[in-house]
Amino acid sequence: MVSAGAARHKALFRRAASGLLKVFRLRAPKGRDKKIRLRLQMPDLDALLGAWLNEVVYLVSSGKIVPQKFVIEEIGLNKNGARLCASITGFKPGRGLKMREIKAVALHGLQIKKRGGRLQVSFITDI
Repeated sequence: MVSAGAARHKALFRRAASGLLKVFRLRAPKGRDKKIRLRLQMPDLDALLGAWLNEVVYLVSSGKIVPQKFVIEEIGLNKNGARLCASITGFKPGRGLKMREIKAVALHGLQIKKRGGRLQVSFITDI
């Protein structure tokens, strides 16, 4: 189980993704620098967090990028739901990428909770 907490949504999403990377136990030879920009739209913030984390799982598992920095540029709610604009910087791994396989982040029970003025989330990865 991975847990993250923060005062604001941007920091929570960044910390949750960083916690997810620890589950991968990545060992990767350095490759060329890479930056990926993401735009996601979901019905609510809980679903948006699940989509964000599963996108990170896909990007790492497919060897597209080994993230080193997450920047949440925009996160918010509008009449169409919750949206996220973010960039991930890291590197495209060379040969020899070693990691624990993660199939997905479980969406069941994934809920952002407010405790003591802070946002908290815990989630399970399907290994």
